[in-house]
Amino acid sequence: MSTSSKSISSESKGFARTWCAARGHISAVNANWLCSVLLVWVLAGGMTAANTGDLLHWWDSHWRMRLSLTADVGVYERHDKPVEQFLNFKTLMAGIGRGGETVILESFRLLELDANGVVIDETVPFQFEPLTPDSGNLVFLLTNTTATQTQRHYHLYFDTSGDFEPAEVNALVEVMSDVQDEGQDCYMITTANATYFFQKDAGGFSSLLDVEGNDWISFHPYGGSDGIYRGIPNMVHPDNIYHPGHSNCISSLVHVGPLRVTICSVSKNGLWECLWQIYPRYARLTLLRNAPEPYWFLYEGTPGGAIDYEKDFSVRSHGVRLPVGQEWQNQDIPAPEWVYFEDSVLDRYIYLVHEEDDVLNDTFWPMQGNMTVFGFGRGPGTSKHMTIVPNHFTIGLADDARFSYASKVIEASYRPVDITVDPTTEKPGLEANWKFDEGKGYVATDSSKYGRHALLMSVTWNLSGKAGSSLQFDGTGSYAEAIGYKGVLGTQARTLSLWINTSVQANMDLISWGTNQPGAFWFLSILQGGGRGQPSGALQLDAGGGWIVGQTSLTDSQWHHIAVVLPISESPRIQDIQLYVDGKIETSGLFGDVPINSLAGPDVRFGMRAGDTWTPFNGLLDEVRIESIALTPEEIAELAGVIE
Repeated sequence: MSTSSKSISSESKGFARTWCAARGHISAVNANWLCSVLLVWVLAGGMTAANTGDLLHWWDSHWRMRLSLTADVGVYERHDKPVEQFLNFKTLMAGIGRGGETVILESFRLLELDANGVVIDETVPFQFEPLTPDSGNLVFLLTNTTATQTQRHYHLYFDTSGDFEPAEVNALVEVMSDVQDEGQDCYMITTANATYFFQKDAGGFSSLLDVEGNDWISFHPYGGSDGIYRGIPNMVHPDNIYHPGHSNCISSLVHVGPLRVTICSVSKNGLWECLWQIYPRYARLTLLRNAPEPYWFLYEGTPGGAIDYEKDFSVRSHGVRLPVGQEWQNQDIPAPEWVYFEDSVLDRYIYLVHEEDDVLNDTFWPMQGNMTVFGFGRGPGTSKHMTIVPNHFTIGLADDARFSYASKVIEASYRPVDITVDPTTEKPGLEANWKFDEGKGYVATDSSKYGRHALLMSVTWNLSGKAGSSLQFDGTGSYAEAIGYKGVLGTQARTLSLWINTSVQANMDLISWGTNQPGAFWFLSILQGGGRGQPSGALQLDAGGGWIVGQTSLTDSQWHHIAVVLPISESPRIQDIQLYVDGKIETSGLFGDVPINSLAGPDVRFGMRAGDTWTPFNGLLDEVRIESIALTPEEIAELAGVIE
């Protein structure tokens, strides 16, 4: 923090002292304490003017927070591309002043927007994989085709309170855990274009079926090149770790979701560890741990179900296409380091990518007319050359084996998409939220991002609130004041909501701001009755020169939720105001239909009229919210707790 940000201006100090001195009935000790509190607010920026934010394009006001993400696909065209972004919500929430709150995973909804910020897809497929209580990986799908050099924009909506059902996402990847394949327990993973069989104890793939049932691996627990030699990735020789048919690994499902399944496989000797992430159209291996010895990555299998020297081909990234009967050994595949094996009858291919290019030998030969023997990092015979960790490999099946087409599909499968995460924003409109849960002290804190804390003047705490503690007003002069906050002004839409509990039959002020001029006031109160035909204890909103009055008595010693809503309008009037009691709209009487244009006056005050000492409140207040948007009837009912 710079020296200037630490310093306190003389104007700020003078304001604090003047404010404290004006409350002569406060003790000297409390006045000094309140001065200190005010100075802390000045330091924290709590006295700055509010910025309510842009209400346009907020998808659903039921969600209070959102995160913006931009995906830049770069020079590769993508089709239904899954992408991943790590999110640390502890940091993100601290950025909007909500540190310590826990994000509800079930609240996540991912939407796509056009370049103008208008929602174009409310059901973007996604999954979230928690890594810690406060962080995890968001995996989502860039649906359909994304042209090169294109950016796509997304909003992740979420919340830290409320009731949410998990988003419904159609599964593009599904896993079954109790399946047998070639004599061993397997995970069977079904995707859009393939079915993978992963032997749990072996830590490798024994079968890879295309949509027509052709097995591109064809491992069998017998023979040699016609069965037991086959598999992917067959990395550790001669220990046969990650080789089907063996039982020297322990495998487990780490994450299961609609877009990818993650399998962790650890060798029983503790020297090797890897992750397989299986997506709708390909699978990715990350080698996390290896013994101090070299290894390779092998494809020993059967293109199209059986190797055919005349109709199958090997194709490397530099465009060299050779019949599969023609070997090439000890030749490093030039960058980018990938190869595919084509079945020209099916016009389908299996591709294998080493994502980190190297200068090590790569080798291929056909073995006994039965299978491919291809290895990244494989030299003559059984020489192995790879040593780095972590290391990454991608495999996949695809159609249309023309090099001009296949090269784009392969590159797009493993090349990363650049994701930009913008700061978290909170739903526009929440101006202040006083929960009154402190239970002690001279300050009621505002949990909105603005920090509009209220000072308590002769107000006491009551530990029996509607939710937690509440504020007790004595009806003789106690009140609370949000210093520096003037309320929602002008013709702007607004919602004021709170819980009250009182048995007193009297005119009583609840909350107010503005100036006492026609249309310029915003004053919520309880009326004793008479004169306007309303029952004693009814709710009234006075806008200055005009009133709207409810029909429900609130003075029965019970908790009642009350709300006042002014809908959005270019020229709002008294007749537009809606009163709610216990989540239901009130039948109300109208007196003086003046236009509304609230003006800045004294600071927002609870329990006594702003700037005056008339008709103070006697009772309990809890959960006061001021918003610069008009909540819907459903949202009001939710605040009142009447939605199941």
